[in-house]
Amino acid sequence: MGVIAVYRKTFADLSNPKLLLAYFIPFLGVSIFLALGIAPTLEGEAIGHTVAQQEAWLHENFILMSIFLGVAIPLLALCAVFCGLTLGTECERGSLRILLSKPVKRWEVLLGTFLGIVSFALIVALANLLLTAVMLIQFADIRASAIPGSVFVLLPGTMMFALLGASVVTAVGLALAVVTKDRLQTTLGALVIPVLYFIYIPVRIFAWDTYETYHLYLFDVSHHFGHAFVVIHRTIGTAIPSESREPLQLWTGIYRFPDESNGSPGSLEVTGFVPMEISVLLLLVILVGSFTVAIRQFSLMDV
Repeated sequence: MGVIAVYRKTFADLSNPKLLLAYFIPFLGVSIFLALGIAPTLEGEAIGHTVAQQEAWLHENFILMSIFLGVAIPLLALCAVFCGLTLGTECERGSLRILLSKPVKRWEVLLGTFLGIVSFALIVALANLLLTAVMLIQFADIRASAIPGSVFVLLPGTMMFALLGASVVTAVGLALAVVTKDRLQTTLGALVIPVLYFIYIPVRIFAWDTYETYHLYLFDVSHHFGHAFVVIHRTIGTAIPSESREPLQLWTGIYRFPDESNGSPGSLEVTGFVPMEISVLLLLVILVGSFTVAIRQFSLMDV
């Protein structure tokens, strides 16, 4: 029952209206700006009148919004902040009174905190995805009949991807909290993951040859997460069609740029720098390894 007690406390601490407003206000601003830029607004810019055409457009652009905003950089950054606000703060203050006031084992504190952060992050991820979908539908004037074959098809796999991303960042953040015992260092250390996710995007766009020559993809967080996105969808039977690969090419670099002589979306092929399954395995190793370090160090820490 100790895990449940810690879980409830963590979830309650994160349900701070000021914290949620501080997250969603800038998120909505960036999402609206990006959705307006994506949606056809000029006369002559059309996505098609048939349900199939609108479904294909929404499918592609929902991936674009999801892999950059909905379940990516903002969500990963939020998990890093959560780690600093919860266990990072408690370790810094030395105020882990729950270990003294209740018969709670140390691993239960870590597991309860981990589950609280990840489950709250999943609720935020679902809200992110639904908000971005509504914006795309409204701004592009999409028919309701195009939603089931695009948004609803992608939603389960994308939420599983959000689970993986939130779990990795949270595990790293909790390990940093226990090792550093400092709220700021915990937050900044865990923020390295979403920062690298963002930094590598312009690197790939403007310096692809350097990116490939010097094997920068080995340290490219977005590249590994992009592989995980594809593997998860493929595993549950919602493989990404060729016409929807351009967003993944832009944000993650897992597909090659099309040749000038054959620039159709269907010409995009997997780069193959790192096997997709290896990227997923690497993320899982980081997740399990970080959580193991957190448990070991926490068991040795004085309270």
